Amino acid sequence: MIELVLLCHHATPTAVRGVRARLQPRRDGGLTLAYAIDATAADLQIPAIEMPQRRAELWRHTCFELFAAGSGTSYREMNFSPSSSWAVYDFSDCRSGMQPAAVTAVPEIMRHPTRLEFTVTLDASLLQGARTGQGVLAVSAVIEERDSRLSYWAVHHPSSTPDFHHRDGFVVSRPLISDCHERA
Repeated sequence: MIELVLLCHHATPTAVRGVRARLQPRRDGGLTLAYAIDATAADLQIPAIEMPQRRAELWRHTCFELFAAGSGTSYREMNFSPSSSWAVYDFSDCRSGMQPAAVTAVPEIMRHPTRLEFTVTLDASLLQGARTGQGVLAVSAVIEERDSRLSYWAVHHPSSTPDFHHRDGFVVSRPLISDCHERA
């Protein structure tokens, strides 16, 4: 298991005290991500649970994100809402060539009933681009407060404005995750 501390982008002040993520590789090549928000629940806008469905623009509200890339310029963006909605997009280059990804499995999104903790289970097929070789991941979150203010959280913020698509933010290596699995 890999534990990560997500950092708030300095341009987005917030009442949230912190966001953590845990990545646990699965034997089938998939991945389980657990996100925990350190905040007062009443200060946040957390969407109500609904039937899982593909939905656009989840990043406009509280959502968790994972980006996966291989050695080329293409990458995959995955969005997971606490509502159970999800989205998966493929990009040919940084913020260009965006297409909804053809997926054969959908992410399973669970939330803890009393704590600000959310678990996402991903099938190996969703990690396209980062399954082999020097694949890398970017782990991030968007948190919406009651006043609709958004804060942007990531392992690394490489630019002066929040930009989860910036390739220098893809800092978690897939081989590191695989090595973690092999030691377990």
